[in-house]
Amino acid sequence: MNHQDDGSKIVQEHKFNFICRIELELRSDGSILKEEPCGGNTQVMHRYGKGPFSRFKIPTDIRDEGVHILMSNNTIKYIGGSTNFARSYNSGFGRIAIRSAPFIGGNETYCRINTLTLNQIESGSIVELWFKKTAQYHRVKSRLIHRLNPGWNR
Repeated sequence: MNHQDDGSKIVQEHKFNFICRIELELRSDGSILKEEPCGGNTQVMHRYGKGPFSRFKIPTDIRDEGVHILMSNNTIKYIGGSTNFARSYNSGFGRIAIRSAPFIGGNETYCRINTLTLNQIESGSIVELWFKKTAQYHRVKSRLIHRLNPGWNR
């Protein structure tokens, strides 16, 4: 991974742009806002549904399709792809739908990555988000995961 003068990084042969540092939403007392699942008695939690979950937002103006990378302490932890980058973070990874996502049929990836991000930040790590715009995001994501084997990818 090479750092560029323009604030980007080259990962394999792909140029990623820095988006933001993940900043968790805080309560009025300065503590991290954490949410727990609140399903009814008939709902069964999936393996990543226990939480707790945090909340965070990224800039809303990047609605492109592409590949995103979560890094913690300059190490690639997760590589993902989406058709609308800002939406996948702001109403997915960064905002777990507490009444549905933690339960069977809900989005396990959003829950797992949210909890891992929360754990990293609570342990004092800096988590950063990087993005590469590409219509070939499935292919690029798959190649990078295969080559780099990030710890948070399954």
